[in-house]
Amino acid sequence: MLYVYDNWSAYDELSDNILLTEELAMRQFNEVVRLRSHGVRIDAYLMDAFWYDAGGGYLKWKPDRWPEGPDRWLAAC
Repeated sequence: MLYVYDNWSAYDELSDNILLTEELAMRQFNEVVRLRSHGVRIDAYLMDAFWYDAGGGYLKWKPDRWPEGPDRWLAAC
């Protein structure tokens, strides 16, 4: 069995009116790390589509919300 964490489950930019920023992603990732340290099994992390730039083919993060790109988040993974 594979256990996947989907960050869309925690907030939704469209209905919750929450901007999906790098800082929010880092806080959310740190919570996943915390849960794992308490024995919660999480095998994979699914980044919801609204984090990405619409014209970037899921290869480019929104530059106004990720000014340095995804490197900090990816390094934490």
